[in-house]
Amino acid sequence: MRRLFIVLGVVSGCALEEGGLLPGDASYDTAFDAPTHDATVDANAADAVTDALQATDAVADAPAEATYDAGVEAGPIVTITGGPYTLLGVDAGVCSMNANTPTAFDLTNDRDASVDLIWVNYTCGEQPYGVIVPLGMQPQSTYVTHVWRIRNQADNAFLAEFVLNAAGTYAVTVH
Repeated sequence: MRRLFIVLGVVSGCALEEGGLLPGDASYDTAFDAPTHDATVDANAADAVTDALQATDAVADAPAEATYDAGVEAGPIVTITGGPYTLLGVDAGVCSMNANTPTAFDLTNDRDASVDLIWVNYTCGEQPYGVIVPLGMQPQSTYVTHVWRIRNQADNAFLAEFVLNAAGTYAVTVH
C-alpha cells in the first residue's frame, strides 16, 4: 500500500490542501503541525493527538468509493475548508482529547443517502450527533482535538474521520 505523508500548514488561515481526501487508489498518511494557542492545555492536547497519530500510524485511506471506475476519476469523499485539519483512517484508534479552544463546523451532505455524524469521545466510544439527510446541513460546535466520524446511515460504513486543528468555522462536505 502506497502512503504519502501530508503535513498541513496554515497560510492566511487556509489549509494547505482544502480538497480533503484525494481521488485515486492511493492511501494517505496525515499529520499536522499543532497550532499554538494561549492555553497551554490546548497545545499539550494537540501535541498528544499528534503523538497518538504517529504512534498508531493512523492512515487516512480513501474509502472504496474514491477509486477510478473505468478510467473516470470519482472525486473526494469529504472536503474540509476553513483552516487546518487532520484526516484519520478507519480504526485509527485516536480518541478525542480535552481542550478549551472552541471551534465549529457546518456539515453538508451532498450524497444521495443520509449520513450519521458521530463524535468519538474521550474513551474512543461513538456518540451519535445526528442524521444528516441528503442535501441537508447541520451546524456543530466542538473543540480543537475532538475527533469526528461520518458513517453511511444505511449500512454504517465508514466514510471519513477528522480533527479540526484551530479555532474558527469550518465547512465540511460529504460527497
